Amino acid sequence: MSYYEQNTVAVYERKFELDFLCKIYQEGRLHFPHSEQLYDNSITAAGLIRAIQIGIPMPVIYASELQNGDFLILEFKNRLFSLLEYLYNSFPVNLEEIFPLPGYVFFSELRQQNTWLTGMILRTVFQFQIIDYHTPKYLHMETGLFHEKWNPAQEQIVRNILYTGHGIEDFHAVYSGILQLTPIFFQSGNFLKEYDILYILLFWGIYCNKFPLNQQTSNLCEQQLLEITTQNLYNWHYEWSDFINIWSSFISCPAAQFICTTGIDLGYNSFTENEKFKAKTLGLSLCLYDMAIKKRKEPSASLRLFLNDNYYTAQVDALRISSDNINSYLHSLWEDNRL
Repeated sequence: MSYYEQNTVAVYERKFELDFLCKIYQEGRLHFPHSEQLYDNSITAAGLIRAIQIGIPMPVIYASELQNGDFLILEFKNRLFSLLEYLYNSFPVNLEEIFPLPGYVFFSELRQQNTWLTGMILRTVFQFQIIDYHTPKYLHMETGLFHEKWNPAQEQIVRNILYTGHGIEDFHAVYSGILQLTPIFFQSGNFLKEYDILYILLFWGIYCNKFPLNQQTSNLCEQQLLEITTQNLYNWHYEWSDFINIWSSFISCPAAQFICTTGIDLGYNSFTENEKFKAKTLGLSLCLYDMAIKKRKEPSASLRLFLNDNYYTAQVDALRISSDNINSYLHSLWEDNRL
């Protein structure tokens, strides 16, 4: 069975007391893909402590097992993270609803004044659903997306950790190189994010037949394609001049500059409301730009039609990302005499 034919997730369950989790967190064995403001963590921790006091079970934690046995926590609600940081006295919490103490209380203070409650907190059990390390990484991503409903930025944060040592370093090098070639107005307001560039590379890789796809791996899903993109950047090393040339030309085109200065608005969809729509539009626009050059058409005219006509933008919005779907849609753009 090949890597991409393994289409099931191997998960095992473990239960850990918070006291034990605190120890392995101190050892650096728990990895969180984010950290929110301390004020938000204080509110989250206070709510969890109130739940612990009345016996409400803690939420299930989904985690990826890393190669060294560490755990990457896949949640972005900061529940476990908030409690662990509270135990390390990173911030105080307001526990006035539980027992009368003036103002906010650090855990060290709580431990001195209410040993019963601190004992309950330390003995609190968290149920972990752990994705086995040998499960393909794209299925780790699929599992996290299904349970945690990440937005694209959160998804990329997890990917940056999960794919450490598996191609993400090459992606970051490429991302930095692309930004250096990109005019400042494209970068204003952080318009071009990491996942935008990753999707652009995905569409370009399929358009140029750079991916190692065959009959058995022709209809890969979105996470599989993003993984292939990440892990094959090194193999493209000596072919980057083609991409860099077309990217430099593309971002100099007035129609491409229109994308970042005004965005696309379908009335029901826009770049600001649907970041995945923006990433798909950018990837397809780059491919269409190259098509127009090859068909000896004015690229800016083709791009303006593609970006302004609701017929095309609605198609982009509905496009489900798979290798077959992208290939089919790119072929339809090539055959479209209007573009």
